[in-house]
Amino acid sequence: MFRAAVAEVDSELAGHLGWSVLAELRSPAPELYRTEIAQPLLFAVQLGLTALLRERGIRPAAVAGHSVGEVAAAYACGALDLAAACRVIAERGLAQAETAGGGRMAAVGLPADEVNGLIAGRDLELAGVNSPTDVTLSGSAGELSALGDELLRRGVFFRELNLDYAFHSRSMDPIRDRLCTALAGLAPRAGTAALVSTVTGGTLPGTELGAEYWWRNVREPVLFGPAVTALVDGHGCGTIVEIGPHPVLLGYLRRQCATVDRPVTTVARCPARRPVRPRCGPRVRRCSRPGPRSTGPPGSRCVAGWCRCPATRGSGSAMSTAPRTGGRRGRAPGRSRGIRCSATGCRAWSPPGRQRSSRRGTAGSATTGSAARW
Repeated sequence: MFRAAVAEVDSELAGHLGWSVLAELRSPAPELYRTEIAQPLLFAVQLGLTALLRERGIRPAAVAGHSVGEVAAAYACGALDLAAACRVIAERGLAQAETAGGGRMAAVGLPADEVNGLIAGRDLELAGVNSPTDVTLSGSAGELSALGDELLRRGVFFRELNLDYAFHSRSMDPIRDRLCTALAGLAPRAGTAALVSTVTGGTLPGTELGAEYWWRNVREPVLFGPAVTALVDGHGCGTIVEIGPHPVLLGYLRRQCATVDRPVTTVARCPARRPVRPRCGPRVRRCSRPGPRSTGPPGSRCVAGWCRCPATRGSGSAMSTAPRTGGRRGRAPGRSRGIRCSATGCRAWSPPGRQRSSRRGTAGSATTGSAARW
């Protein structure tokens, strides 16, 4: 089922891209440093995992996505059909490719309000709010480096992401007309599951996911933390499952869910060699079984989404998608260090983890810093 779903995505994307997603996924050295390639690959893996879970009777009650992951989330909830979702992911990546070299990004382990004060007067912008103590910044490479020096002297987590892009910042402004023109006439639908927008931080009708929305998805900060709260408080989601090649959002999820007044179980589901065991945060009961294992080709460390966990039948559930930032370099057994992914800032084959002391490195899930995606 996974391969069939990815093959269907490949067929639909071929006309937009002029190359094969399936072939690139099989490549020993995919060009993940190019965002116009990395984004379609992430999208294909996410849809493959979603199809695999659906075949096993696991369907989302609500969905959310982080940055590029909102495209897969929009498809998962039925707001975009496959043709429309493939059009969005292709045009999004091609447009953002033009901004390479326009700035950098960094993960910071501080609350958004405090960071806003720190960046006032600097050529920096808040690119994502991932939890009460995790944000992502975008902007000038020099300004980021100077701020990083200050924060590290204070003992504050800071990680400059290994990306040659400044997503969710004014660096995106030159591509607005191109993206909106390319997506003109997009016809989103109401969908079959609730969509919580990480652009607005609240529930949004699927019919509003037109061209202008996808521009906002590229330009505005990713409100992942507020969206997670909306999934729990607004839709009663008691189980949130992260789906992707590696678990990268669980730290953000646990810290955000610790702020709500009801128990929430967080589970990671990814096409890895080892199943990821369910983890529960403060006041959260442990999930008794992790649900079905999924299989599929390994990829870069990016997040796919959330779906219902069979271990907690009867409770709410959510599906989400997102790119990823923050983590540490490393090697999986028998694998080379791999290639950096420009959509997520991570390296293929790099195991999950973090480094508090590193200034530069591959992007990944930083337990107290960085933005995540899908």
